[in-house]
Amino acid sequence: MRLLILFAFCLFGDFVSAQTLKQWKSLATEAQAQENYLAASAYWYEVMQLDSTTFEHASNYALSLRGSRDYSKALYYFEKNYKKDRGRLFPLGQYYIAEMQQLTGDYKNALRNYKKFYSRNRNKSFKEVRLAELGIENCTWALKLRTSQNIDFLERLPGNVNTPDSEFAPALFNDSTFFYSSLKSDFKLPGISIYMAKRTDSIYQTDPTFSFNITETALEGEEVAYGNLAFSPDQTRAYFSKCNDLCAIYECDVINGEFINFRPIGVLLDGECTASMPYVGLYKGVEYLFYTSNRSGTRGDLDIWWSERRNGEWQAPVNAGDNINTSGKELSPFFMDEQLYFSSDAHRSLGGLDILRSEGYPRSFDLPENLGTPINSSYNDLYYSYSKVNNEAYFASNRPENKDELSCCNDLFHLAFSDSIASQEEKERAYASLKELNDYLPVTLYFHNDEPNPNTRDTTTKLGYLDAFDSYLQLKKKYLRESTSGLSGEDKENALLDMESFFEFRVEKGAEDLAIFQELLLEELEAGSAVELTIKGFASPRAESDYNTRLTKRRIQSLVNHLERWEKGVLLPYIRGEAANGALLTFKAAPFGEDRAQTGVNDQLDNEKASIYSTAASLERKIEILSVQRVQSPSEVLIFETDSIFLGRISSREIQVLSYSFQNVGSDSLHIDSIQSPCGCTLPKMSKKHFAPGERGEVLLEYDPAGQRDIQQKVIQIFYNSAVDPKRIVFTAVVQ
Repeated sequence: MRLLILFAFCLFGDFVSAQTLKQWKSLATEAQAQENYLAASAYWYEVMQLDSTTFEHASNYALSLRGSRDYSKALYYFEKNYKKDRGRLFPLGQYYIAEMQQLTGDYKNALRNYKKFYSRNRNKSFKEVRLAELGIENCTWALKLRTSQNIDFLERLPGNVNTPDSEFAPALFNDSTFFYSSLKSDFKLPGISIYMAKRTDSIYQTDPTFSFNITETALEGEEVAYGNLAFSPDQTRAYFSKCNDLCAIYECDVINGEFINFRPIGVLLDGECTASMPYVGLYKGVEYLFYTSNRSGTRGDLDIWWSERRNGEWQAPVNAGDNINTSGKELSPFFMDEQLYFSSDAHRSLGGLDILRSEGYPRSFDLPENLGTPINSSYNDLYYSYSKVNNEAYFASNRPENKDELSCCNDLFHLAFSDSIASQEEKERAYASLKELNDYLPVTLYFHNDEPNPNTRDTTTKLGYLDAFDSYLQLKKKYLRESTSGLSGEDKENALLDMESFFEFRVEKGAEDLAIFQELLLEELEAGSAVELTIKGFASPRAESDYNTRLTKRRIQSLVNHLERWEKGVLLPYIRGEAANGALLTFKAAPFGEDRAQTGVNDQLDNEKASIYSTAASLERKIEILSVQRVQSPSEVLIFETDSIFLGRISSREIQVLSYSFQNVGSDSLHIDSIQSPCGCTLPKMSKKHFAPGERGEVLLEYDPAGQRDIQQKVIQIFYNSAVDPKRIVFTAVVQ
């Protein structure tokens, strides 16, 4: 239980004695029964070296790898076994495949296998059937999730803090003193202990002289662990967990940086229960201690509890309630400004434990929301703590640096926000910005074949996008029927799941994204900006290029029509140039009708199944809102011939060279101060930086798409002498 609470993992030592198959199997079975999965995986590995053909051996090896969090290798063996028996000998095999895919971030295939497992076992009593339902919900949510955009940076702490063992429970004491818990191989005391580092900017210098050791003496052979350090709001008291078989929470005084007067908080214990992960926060001037326990009244494995401090004494603990606690695990609470942060494996999750936030206060917490990526991952993310110093946060995660690495142990991570998340007043501010608009892009909208207004060469339409969207959804059953016609068995099942996913994660998600985007767009216009939307059109290859060009124009016009009619024409004054604040909304159609569809998309008119109703053809019929830019004002002097380039489909192995030509149209000299690119994959180059009035120049960009895939949009900012805001130029590519 201690290792479960503290999330630290002992390493399995070498076992060098020669063993027979029977002996290795006995050792493996015993270790697995004791939930010592790291040892069990090592023993089963030896079994596999002697006999890899026995189904039972491979299944148990996969289960031990799952338990030791070697997810990639576990997935390999689960899949290998499933191909042998299709679930007959090991009916949970497909569930574990889905689980491992989710835990390694492959949500699309995880969703497919969760659905297959649930469909085949929905009437059975496996607990995994219920968990598969939750997996379906979580993978569906993950596939629609967008990355949090208010994070300036996220970094793994350096190697003098993080080690090959586990680090967790970060606590920033002030702007320069940083505490954390660790299971290090070089510590003097047995078990887990608390460490300190001095922080200067982004440099962490560990203090080898610091020792956290309470005066109690452990019994001979007793393994004692100290962890989860937290402080009272005035930082005069500290709280931590002391664990051997069970954990208890201790309190001590902090005087001149020294920890003295250690005392257990007995009221938090209840028989043979555990109490750990303390955090003390304020609500209306009253201190509340939040912690994790399995005491009597716990809803699941572990719950969040709280205790109020009155007259210097902690009162009987109270369960945080059904909105917080589930049948699973709730861990590592953190409370600030009427927001409770904690981790759970049974609320909405990307995989494993995720960090969530609930608005409220003791006795009244709302349903929590997931903090999303990049704070959460498909691995275990927990021990979140926010600091108003520099608007930053810390947390622990067992996400590996490389996907195929073992993910047994936690590292500490540090992140900084571009805006505050702690203040209710700041949360109610206007939330949109040009950067936020572009961060939300592209918004991709899909159409049925030859829609809107089929069988015409018109370039315009009176229909709005939602008209086309509604009619498309009405055809969903026909798409499911046609795309699976002539197929049977697994092929039919896969084709059906592909088309269902297309409608859910492409068609419906596009409309959902548009609803959010237009709200952000209105906020930007209400702030007085003059902006231009760049929209790109695509078509499947059933018709000749000229017809497709006209069709994509109709599709783009349907989006313009929708925006004009949205909310009873709230955007019309901006589109017509009649807004009282001078804001303006214009539209720019990027080159369309020229790019060929993806290689392999069927263009035969007599094969409607392939050229209309296949997933590949359906993916081609779309428009994309690519970028939002401020319109050039007469006072600006830097004018680009194009500020948006679409590269089409490119290989991840080929470096792309882009050219943006510009002219200084002002009456004074132009000086380019700097060019900022979003990542190391984009390298801007210029032959010179000074340009006389009327002189032309060129910006060259080298883009290396290695390691990237799907839609990539990169924004380059050019800072120059006469500009208040930098000039933005954009390129978009589909990396294959």
